[in-house]
Amino acid sequence: MSGNLTEYVDNLKKNATKPELAFKTYLEKTYPKLKFEFQFPISPYIVDFYIPALRLIIELDGSSHDNKELYDQNRDKYLEENNFNIIHARNHVAENHPENIMETVHYVAKQLLTEKQRAISSYIQDIEKYRQKLSNAELSARITQDSIDILTVFLGVIE
Repeated sequence: MSGNLTEYVDNLKKNATKPELAFKTYLEKTYPKLKFEFQFPISPYIVDFYIPALRLIIELDGSSHDNKELYDQNRDKYLEENNFNIIHARNHVAENHPENIMETVHYVAKQLLTEKQRAISSYIQDIEKYRQKLSNAELSARITQDSIDILTVFLGVIE
């Protein structure tokens, strides 16, 4: 991280909003084993909260996001195109009902788990198909080799 960016992120952390601090404190106390980043740079953006295990970004939206809809849409589009999942929550929810945000995080985590399980199941099915094709190919190779052996013996006998 370049010096200017590091300083900027440090400044964001030092000057965190009350809802950001409330949600950060909630996460630290309620989910002490949860690995998350606060004011985390994902170039060219800095996100409020990031949970690496889920590639999940939590953005707290308050009055600072008013009149920035286009910027937020472009940022979200960029992050989603780079395989990040994004949750937006209003500041008052982060401050007063952070458990509601975490219910959404749990839901997203379950959805991601289901997607991963489906992908694994599909991969296993593909492996089984290829294993069967390989088995058939091996059988064909053995039959072909047996035919070659028989023809070689036959040709040796008639020469």
